[in-house]
Amino acid sequence: MSANGGQGTGDHQKTLNLSSLFNAWLKYQQAHLDSFIHRSKENLVNRTLKIGLGDETFLSFLDRTNPSLQQKRIENLKKVSKQHPYSIVFTFRTLHFIDWFVPIHHALDRLYPGKYSIIYLDYATTLRRILSGFEYLRYREQVHSRLLSFGIDPINHYSHEELRSYDFQPNWVVGLTSESIRQENLSIPIRIYLPHYSLPKAVDKDLPENIKFEHVFLPTQERYSYLNLRQNEQQNKIEIHPVGYPKKGLKVPSPYLVKIDKITRDVILLVSEYFENHFGNLEPFHFAVTRDDAL
Repeated sequence: MSANGGQGTGDHQKTLNLSSLFNAWLKYQQAHLDSFIHRSKENLVNRTLKIGLGDETFLSFLDRTNPSLQQKRIENLKKVSKQHPYSIVFTFRTLHFIDWFVPIHHALDRLYPGKYSIIYLDYATTLRRILSGFEYLRYREQVHSRLLSFGIDPINHYSHEELRSYDFQPNWVVGLTSESIRQENLSIPIRIYLPHYSLPKAVDKDLPENIKFEHVFLPTQERYSYLNLRQNEQQNKIEIHPVGYPKKGLKVPSPYLVKIDKITRDVILLVSEYFENHFGNLEPFHFAVTRDDAL
């Protein structure tokens, strides 16, 4: 009797696990469907704008319809050129790189008040998920909100398409980036590469080919460095700046731990049952699975 009861409990648990897995799969498919619908609407908008605007970009059209703001932004760029050789440009595509650049911006302002002029130049329109339609307007709003939250005037942020539409190019002397942007062809005397991950990917045996860097910041431990870079350091005329690691005994915050709900627990049990030979650890669980956890 107890054996049958135990068998029944086990079958019931498996049914619950499969049900949880099916619900998770439905949510996954719904997220993909929502993303497809969103991209389809964005593509339709971009095609419509292309028909109406011809060769003119949507961003150029917006600037042209607001001449006073456009003139103010042009004057700001000309001011940057006048501050040569103390002009710096940060190039990026995704939003989180602002969090990398802002501390550098604040450090320069604190150590050398009023000496440096800094521009944030995005290449977000080169990303398929953003392009140059309404999605870019949402992106630009997020950039401006992020800069304002750090006390930085959003007028210092430009799109590379906007910059290309002007009849002059700023005269900046230092360029800093954390990623390889194939469309980036700026003429900058001093280029600095700050990799956005401490462990290069398998394909990253060397630096991006389209940009010639003078200074590169790399981790001090050899296996965390670009393989070909150190071997050809003199030939490439690159100065490598080692980046140290935290000292022993340094107090660091505890890792984030999420409160596991029933669905997450069921999925963890399924993974442990059917994929026990795969790499990785299920405990402790550090990943946010809901919006509230992520915030």
